[in-house]
Amino acid sequence: MRTNLNRYLNVIIVILGLMLTFGIFTVFAPCDPKEDGTWMNCHYAGLATAAEAFIFSVLGFVALFINNGTYKRFIYGAMMVVDIMILLVPGTLIHLCMLEEMRCNSIMKPAAYLFGIIFFVILVILFFAGRGSRAAAREMWDKLEEMEAKKKNK
Repeated sequence: MRTNLNRYLNVIIVILGLMLTFGIFTVFAPCDPKEDGTWMNCHYAGLATAAEAFIFSVLGFVALFINNGTYKRFIYGAMMVVDIMILLVPGTLIHLCMLEEMRCNSIMKPAAYLFGIIFFVILVILFFAGRGSRAAAREMWDKLEEMEAKKKNK
């Protein structure tokens, strides 16, 4: 049951990450260029968010094929860092336009926040849905003791 839940949630993460990646260029796109052809800061915030969402999707795809719980938790931790960046880039790390009516403030930023919160909830479920960290640590410790016993017997 847990394995199926993990797989389904990882597939959802990959799909949502790709939706945010391509959405930044289409539906959730930031402001258009200025009249002189230069871009505003929100354009770069959108590019950074799209890149982070793509990295998030790739990590989710990689997690689909990993069976070791410790490695999966490591990937989920890395995904959590990328998710925090998705939440922080538009508006905090890269400033958006001053007017709240602008496309970057009214569409892109809320979309990034919505996807970031959904990612966070799914990651918390994935992180704690697996075997407990004590059980995984105990299993690793038992394997190490078994290897030490084999060395002594030789």
